[in-house]
Amino acid sequence: MELLPVFDRNSRGDLVVRGIARPEKEVEVIFPGRRLPEAADLYERLKDLGQARGPRARFQLNIRGNWRLRFRPDWEGWEVKSYQLLAAQWAYLDDEGEPVSFGFPPVVSQQMLEQRARAAQAVQSGIVRRAG
Repeated sequence: MELLPVFDRNSRGDLVVRGIARPEKEVEVIFPGRRLPEAADLYERLKDLGQARGPRARFQLNIRGNWRLRFRPDWEGWEVKSYQLLAAQWAYLDDEGEPVSFGFPPVVSQQMLEQRARAAQAVQSGIVRRAG
């Protein structure tokens, strides 16, 4: 993921940063309010980058989190699809080229783990065939 130095806050107090996901798809990256102390260094780096290179500069970042699909009306009332990535854990290279990481892995509920296990078992037993 590449982040642009364009950010805002939402009504919940989360940090919202514009990002570019492959292949060149613009998304919103959400750093939840509870993770703001950990995101402070990233925020300062993005702010400095924006001042030095402008709003289209990009900052490379590895992010683990959960994707959320959103529909919002445009100025004509049509529903427009967009994506948000709720950041749980992120990493980047510091000024010395050393990797630094923040946050914690995304929470996966026990119910989700059980659903994945059942789906994998169905595929292995031949009940369900994989697409392709």
